[in-house]
Amino acid sequence: MLRDHLQVTESDTLEKIDAIRLPNQGQEEITLYQITDRHGVVKGKVSVSDKLNTRRSYSADCRITQYDVEGRVVVDKLTTSW
Repeated sequence: MLRDHLQVTESDTLEKIDAIRLPNQGQEEITLYQITDRHGVVKGKVSVSDKLNTRRSYSADCRITQYDVEGRVVVDKLTTSW
């Protein structure tokens, strides 16, 4: 599950805000989520890039990157599943 890889609390919610499909050979898809707390205040964003296994330099299937409100990277992880 995606939440297992992120630094979020139990009351935080993830809302899908965008999905981008890049027209390259591997048809990479990037999904963007917004993290909000129980009061509706935005706490940050998450991007999930899949299809990384088509690139020789990556042995993982997807990359999960979490950003705080100011745009600083909180989590940057390569994983085989999410």
